[in-house]
Amino acid sequence: MLTEIRKHCADLLTRKQVAAVYGLRERDGHTAPYLFTRAEDLDGLTVGTKVPVTFTLRPAKKNIISAFQEKCPGQKIAVLVRGCDERGLYEVAKRGQIQVADLAIIGYACDADQARACHCPRPHPQNLKFGEKVQGPSNEAFIAKIVNMSVAEREAFWRAQFSKCIKCYGCRNSCPVCICKECWMENDAFSPTGWLPPDFPMFHFVHFYHLSDSCIECGACVDACPMDIPLNLIRKVLSKKVQEELFYTAGQDPEEKPPLASREEAKERLEKGI
Repeated sequence: MLTEIRKHCADLLTRKQVAAVYGLRERDGHTAPYLFTRAEDLDGLTVGTKVPVTFTLRPAKKNIISAFQEKCPGQKIAVLVRGCDERGLYEVAKRGQIQVADLAIIGYACDADQARACHCPRPHPQNLKFGEKVQGPSNEAFIAKIVNMSVAEREAFWRAQFSKCIKCYGCRNSCPVCICKECWMENDAFSPTGWLPPDFPMFHFVHFYHLSDSCIECGACVDACPMDIPLNLIRKVLSKKVQEELFYTAGQDPEEKPPLASREEAKERLEKGI
């Protein structure tokens, strides 16, 4: 599959159908997002890792795609995506961060082992070009771990988990859909400097709510957490609730407005009398 992907991307660049290919590059034993502009550099292109292609750059507070589109408006860029990467693109596009129309989305499927490792219910993108679709695992048993606890057990469980937090903000920084230009949770009023762990995990609760209708279940937050807090567990519970109560699945339809953002927009219009 990788050989075919490299060949396809080289063809796009050679024919000047795109100005660049954005994907992952492996170099010196490390993998990181990279913007390929020359076909001869595609030997370093790789796929199949858990490294996300989209995340908010700090302190620039943009992602690489939005920075490219701002610097080179109207130029088309190809983006290599897994299922979760594609869902992330759709969610940030809905919030005005990138222009999907200027992207050539090239999707490749994760295999069954990768899907199980990430508890990913949709391990393939809608724009699938390479690889075969596999069935994502059911998360019911995974979610039941917390849902079936009593309230007291659940409180004790999460207090123990959040007591490990060292306020590194790795979960926020790695999240592909956390796009706030300023994070109020860095304010000392919410998360005082010098106290480890925080007396009350306000940051996590605000973050959970803020991303409840945009979480794409990629697991980047868990991979980034140095304290092994099972953040994906509570996010999957919230995503399930959003699907059941608000009939919305993040990253599924690029044209569908996110319910919480839509309600805020409707409230602003009502207050302004529009």
